[in-house]
Amino acid sequence: MEERARRWLSRRMPGIEPTPLVIARLVTRMRGARAELITVFVCTAGLVAWVAVDPRFDGDTTPQNADLNGLGWSIAVNAVLVLTASIGLWHRHRAEDARLAGMTVRTAHPSAADVRQVLGPASFNAAVAAYGGGLALGAITALLAPKAGDRMLGLAFLIGVVVFIGLAVLNLAVVLRRPALAEDADSLRVDDVLRSVDARSVVGPYPAIAAVVAGVSTTDGSWLIWPFLCYAAVGFFGWAFAQRPAACRVVAVQ
Repeated sequence: MEERARRWLSRRMPGIEPTPLVIARLVTRMRGARAELITVFVCTAGLVAWVAVDPRFDGDTTPQNADLNGLGWSIAVNAVLVLTASIGLWHRHRAEDARLAGMTVRTAHPSAADVRQVLGPASFNAAVAAYGGGLALGAITALLAPKAGDRMLGLAFLIGVVVFIGLAVLNLAVVLRRPALAEDADSLRVDDVLRSVDARSVVGPYPAIAAVVAGVSTTDGSWLIWPFLCYAAVGFFGWAFAQRPAACRVVAVQ
């Protein structure tokens, strides 16, 4: 595990000295990431199995009715992903609190950065567009869709986006308020990068994932499938583009 941490550091941040503090942080995160993947797999597999055997979730749509159950479970699965990331943050922060308590020398920035600086301008703009666009799409569909089934679908999607926003805000507040865990300039740079990684992990394109399911869950023959799928495609592409190293800049955090 330590060798993997050294390779990660040499690949992502060449020139940074792999001090014991930096290596210990990376090892803790890699173990936490593995636990997160296992949790996501178990929870998702359980939800999928339930949906597969429960006749209430047949996924059928008619000219009058949308598949609200399918959308509801899609939102639930995405909420599980966000909550799993939250548990991962809590696990990593608990380990870091123990290291903070034992440090006699610490390095920090003179001022705190805001959420735009932590996420990076490109990721921040992509997140605002994804979540803001999701709110707009859900509200417009809930108010203006010609069929009652599609209006209910739009309302359910809107509620899901609100849930994602609430979870993102709560997790971002935790990430932004964390004290820097650093003992010198190099470990402070690593702290900046890891803080950015944490922030992006809780502000993914979750509404776009739900939009795909919403699109295929609209009433039979509804043209609303296209706005949902187009929104999803733009959300995925925008977020992926924003994650390129050249498209973002990590700024120091206190």
